[in-house]
Amino acid sequence: HCLATASTSTAGRLRSDMAQPLSRRRACSCSLAERCWRSGGMQGGDGMLDDWEILHGLSPSSAADATLDVGGDGLINLHEYWCDTDPLVPDGSNTLLSVASRSIDDRIRDLDPATAIPRFVNYFPNGSNGVFQLNTNFWARDLDLSCVSVWHSGDNPGGKTATLITRKHVVMAEHWFANDYKFCDTNGVVMSRNVVQWKNISDDLRLGQLNEPLPDSFKPAHVPSTSIVRYLATGKYLPTLCLNQEKGASVAELIAIDSETTSNSGVHYRHYGCTSQTNLVSAQRCNIRGATVDGNSGSPVFVVAGNTLVLLFCKHLGQKNGETWKRFWGPMLPFRLEA
Repeated sequence: HCLATASTSTAGRLRSDMAQPLSRRRACSCSLAERCWRSGGMQGGDGMLDDWEILHGLSPSSAADATLDVGGDGLINLHEYWCDTDPLVPDGSNTLLSVASRSIDDRIRDLDPATAIPRFVNYFPNGSNGVFQLNTNFWARDLDLSCVSVWHSGDNPGGKTATLITRKHVVMAEHWFANDYKFCDTNGVVMSRNVVQWKNISDDLRLGQLNEPLPDSFKPAHVPSTSIVRYLATGKYLPTLCLNQEKGASVAELIAIDSETTSNSGVHYRHYGCTSQTNLVSAQRCNIRGATVDGNSGSPVFVVAGNTLVLLFCKHLGQKNGETWKRFWGPMLPFRLEA
């Protein structure tokens, strides 16, 4: 299946059922998941069929109830609909949608965004001297982010991010990349590698080979198979961990999986989209959403399942509202790497 066993909860904040392998998790009902792309019979335009809402005591004329978690099991009503579970009963905690939501929401609860978003202390001054000191208030400090590059020697040294998918291979944006990278493991050990070979695997996604593998203390990101869409459906409202070129980590919500798209070169691929606007599901997600900045192309977007980072895409393009990035997209890695 598309996700290996996730680690158990950290500091007692995450429920132990997050440790179960995905093979034991309930996939979205195929017939219901297909309805995610349909609008018929949905007065509120919230993605849930009216008959299902009436059956479960929801309002078919209101879209507001789509993001409520009445059952308290980590599944909002829209996700209950996809999984064919009862929104009034806490019976959905064994789904990837629930685990991925709680894995982020439990970590960011009651945190101060001023101190919780930066991954490193004094990132640019210290980084220019090869020092990367972990911020002890960083909301994702217990996650192993050694797969994400922390520096390179060219201009914009925090940008042009590369993400390890094996200890010898990285993915990055084709239009925004470097030839050398530094990576930092959880013990603060920094190692440099050069990209010696590369190939473009979509219009704006590049796969690179490093000059030599990194040691075992550097943990590659988990790239799921294409079957992940059985577990996430469109993923709408699912929180994700998004890194930027200043190595801050924000929360953004998935907005959709686009249907297959034909690029300028005739290649078929799918895109994930995210939003970092102020109307996220919870106020706390809104508080931890502010780390998307210019030069982000190539930065990874992860679903978090327990302690496992599941790499969905690298940022490819975005849309601004004034000076603020509000949406961004990227080709879905599973569909490009299996092509």
